[in-house]
Amino acid sequence: MFKGQLTGFQLKIVALIGMVLDHVTTHFGSILGFPFWVSWLGRFVAPLFLFLLMEGFRYTSNRKAYFFRLLAGAGSMLIITLLHNGIIGNYRNPLTQEIDLWFLLNGNNIFLTLACFFLLFYLIEKIKKGEGVWFRLLLLAPLILVTLVTEGGVYLMPLGLILAFFPGSKRVAILMLGISSFFLGIKAILNYSILAEVYPNLWTYLAYDNQWMQVLAIPLLAAYNGQRGGHGRPWEKYLFYIVYPLHLSIIYVLEFFFL
Repeated sequence: MFKGQLTGFQLKIVALIGMVLDHVTTHFGSILGFPFWVSWLGRFVAPLFLFLLMEGFRYTSNRKAYFFRLLAGAGSMLIITLLHNGIIGNYRNPLTQEIDLWFLLNGNNIFLTLACFFLLFYLIEKIKKGEGVWFRLLLLAPLILVTLVTEGGVYLMPLGLILAFFPGSKRVAILMLGISSFFLGIKAILNYSILAEVYPNLWTYLAYDNQWMQVLAIPLLAAYNGQRGGHGRPWEKYLFYIVYPLHLSIIYVLEFFFL
């Protein structure tokens, strides 16, 4: 696995499995009796998808179609989120009990995050080429701010910027993941020192403040052999766009009827 034997398609399958496990753990972990460390296993998913996004950005024959697929996915998840929050009543501010747009729109939408990073890759690529530099710099600043408030955007930004400036450099991506994971771990330990009375031990807190475990993406990136993989079938291209909204919809329905 560590000798560069995994294709991009195989990494996508691994990420999809980790994603489903992560969401099942989030919604049903305590009921199913999962140990605390299971929450760590899904932290590699978003960095891995971001790395694969850059690979797709570099090699796709139709960037416009790729970007609009991401937008369509983001739109579908927005509809699912609105329906979910509307049905369960998760649209009121708990303090004021008034309808709050932030709560209404709050939910999983990695498609939106990836679409923002896709635009970020595009702008930085054009800036590096000296094409419309000042205009694109003006667009870049608000785009970064928007991306930071998307799902996982604040944690993915260091890796995203590194990928944008060093596309195709797996070693630099791995180095950035290691550095950011280290500092996220330090942050979590410092936070625990403040909240120690609330949590029984450090490991229990680190199961909650667990973004530092994105370090798990490093061996997977190291195993990437630079090949697309798969057999070029249409379902392989659309697998992520189907599995992501489908499994979350199933989780929401199960949660509504059985919890």
